[in-house]
Amino acid sequence: MSSLHTVQVKRDYIVSTLARGSVDKYESLVDHLLSQNALNWEEYQSCTLMGQPLCSLVRDLLDNITCKGDAYCKIFLDALQKNETLPHEEQFCFQVPEDRSDSSYYLQCERPRIVQLIHNYIGALLQQLSDCGYISECEINNIQLPIFSPSQKARRLLDLIQLKGNEAARCVLEIIHNLEEGTIAQVTD
Repeated sequence: MSSLHTVQVKRDYIVSTLARGSVDKYESLVDHLLSQNALNWEEYQSCTLMGQPLCSLVRDLLDNITCKGDAYCKIFLDALQKNETLPHEEQFCFQVPEDRSDSSYYLQCERPRIVQLIHNYIGALLQQLSDCGYISECEINNIQLPIFSPSQKARRLLDLIQLKGNEAARCVLEIIHNLEEGTIAQVTD
């Protein structure tokens, strides 16, 4: 059975399963799809609109993926399986890429693991980015809204950095490297 056919046949089951789950788990799945280039930036944003019911977002995501064909459905099914089986607290050994000319792309490709790594360090990361002049106080306040979980705050930060370009992405990579070195304290928001 092709991956496209599998997604079409199991669509109701996938929608109900994902809609019953947490928003964090759904957003983690969407992170995997973005990192695998199964979604472009605009599709990613439309699949993570705040205020939309989760079941509606899942249906839109499935519409997007099935329209792209079998190869993308396979990526989706693999990401779905990976999202279900991997523990969310797995250890991630961060490697600063040698070629930093496309740091934004690197952050996108490693997004699922970076979210896991930085979600407990958002306050420290935001402070350092502010000190370097990459984000404003208003942007910090928008990311730090209490309605967001730590993982959602990490995703919102990565979304913002994506829009800011390579220089901001390079700064984030340096800060993440410092996380690995243990020079940034863990802050629970």
